[in-house]
Amino acid sequence: MSAKQIRSRVELRRRTDHSGSLWKRFCNARLQVKLVAGLVLLSSITLLWVGVKKATRHSEEPLAAVQNQPDAPASVDLTASADHQRQEADSLKRQINRGTALLAQEKPEQALEVFSETLKTNPNDEDVHYNLGLTLARLGKNEEAIEHYETALRLYPKYVEAHNNLGNLLMRIGRNSNAIGHFQAALQITPDYAAAHNNLGTALLRTGYTNEATDHFAQAIKIQPDYWQARFNLGLSCMAEGRLADAQTQFQSVMSLQPGFAGAKAGLAQIEAIQSRLRSNQAAGTPKNVHSAF
Repeated sequence: MSAKQIRSRVELRRRTDHSGSLWKRFCNARLQVKLVAGLVLLSSITLLWVGVKKATRHSEEPLAAVQNQPDAPASVDLTASADHQRQEADSLKRQINRGTALLAQEKPEQALEVFSETLKTNPNDEDVHYNLGLTLARLGKNEEAIEHYETALRLYPKYVEAHNNLGNLLMRIGRNSNAIGHFQAALQITPDYAAAHNNLGTALLRTGYTNEATDHFAQAIKIQPDYWQARFNLGLSCMAEGRLADAQTQFQSVMSLQPGFAGAKAGLAQIEAIQSRLRSNQAAGTPKNVHSAF
């Protein structure tokens, strides 16, 4: 499944979550006004979805139901309120787009200023926290980045990209066990997320769970056959299991997909060296043992 499809699936679930929340708010407000006024408001309320550009997904901001005073329901101007919220959402979108553009230009310091300023007026927006986490991680401020990723997940537990990125950051600083939990959470939300399978496989391989790692690398390739990073990792796990022929096949596939990747060349060279030692051992009458040839 492509990243675009993944985003669409996550957004659809999120749209359902927000719509349910909107209905609950309206039901509470309905107890405070006359039935006729409530029906009029119900027919007037709409959802405003604003696509927010980020590194890996789009976010939707719903228009919240308007709370009315029971003694003056007619004084509420839904149109004016909707316009105001639309302006706020548009402003948030522009700020996030500005920050992500700076990140794309390799200007994380300036992006940090933009996202930090945006957070002051949008402290409970998960996308702002997500982008702050992404920016701080690029600046090497790992603990601060972790805090913002975790806040984004508290605000929106189904934020699959936040789980994946936080897992990557935790794995980068050696916290592989914690990383595994976030990759697993990402796959619970989106089972065919190829990147999460590859990352989970990497964390498992680093913690010695070679067989499980192999399964996730293979699943990533099944979902995305041209995923050369997952093929390379599968080659490594096959080597760790002593399956040299399978490892060689994966490294050769990587070479066809990414000819300049030095890792695949090194892997093929290492396999050839191991096979050469095995042939020498066999000629000398030494029992054939793949692992002893490493």
